[in-house]
Amino acid sequence: AVVLDLRVDASGDIEPPLVNKVHVQDLTLTEVEEALRTAHVPSVVKNLSVFVQLGEVETTTVLVAGAATNPGLVRLRQNERNILYALALAGGFGETATAGGLSRDISGRVRYRPVNPAREEKVYNLADMNDFRRVLQLPPLESGDMLIVEAAESSAVYVDGLVNRPGPIMIPPRSTLSAL
Repeated sequence: AVVLDLRVDASGDIEPPLVNKVHVQDLTLTEVEEALRTAHVPSVVKNLSVFVQLGEVETTTVLVAGAATNPGLVRLRQNERNILYALALAGGFGETATAGGLSRDISGRVRYRPVNPAREEKVYNLADMNDFRRVLQLPPLESGDMLIVEAAESSAVYVDGLVNRPGPIMIPPRSTLSAL
């Protein structure tokens, strides 16, 4: 038995050895098997048994770091290779990217660090509609790219001891701090 790993190109074709391209777009697995059999019999071989199975869909792995809810490596499918999908898979903006946990107060800032030196490192503010549009028009992310979710410009004070709700209290930008 001969096993071949063939990739479907953007035109919906595969290129098996010894025969011309075979168009497989929108075909069922059974129809792909028949198309491959027809391409080989009888011009290449007298008889042929073909079994087709789908392999893994190629993914792009990027690192989402910083103030995301679940920072780490995220795997993006071919049609999901943009900053918005990567942020969504990392859980979006985390608590440290917000002031007091209110979504309207998110920093909205994401630093894009490409692995490809030909691409420019840039910071996008997703709360700004123009930057949001720019992000949608970027070329697809590549494996090794890094996105850093910036924390909101607020600080936290940690309260501990015999209080009703111990933990961090977010202090919004340009506010004053008191014991109250």
